[in-house]
Amino acid sequence: MQCSVAARGLRAIVLVLDNGHYGIEQFLLEPAYFNSASASPKPYLMLNRWHCADLAKALGVTSVSTVETEPQLNEALAAAKVATGPAFIAVRIRAHDLPSGLRA
Repeated sequence: MQCSVAARGLRAIVLVLDNGHYGIEQFLLEPAYFNSASASPKPYLMLNRWHCADLAKALGVTSVSTVETEPQLNEALAAAKVATGPAFIAVRIRAHDLPSGLRA
């Protein structure tokens, strides 16, 4: 079964920031978690890392990437811009990454 974006060949670029857990909820419950790399997260917010790229492929997206570095992201974005249909990029980030606007 294809998603409608893939079925219609729409040229959308979807990025998923994957930190391996519900990061924003972790921040709301215990902001100190993001101030120390050794802090323990709430166990009920930890996830097994999903294979988001595989899900996108299963939904009919053909331009799919998983990246971990800035050069890889730049390469994936360049490929996504020339894709004939939708593109999906899973960006793996560190568990303790947090937008600068939320840091104390």
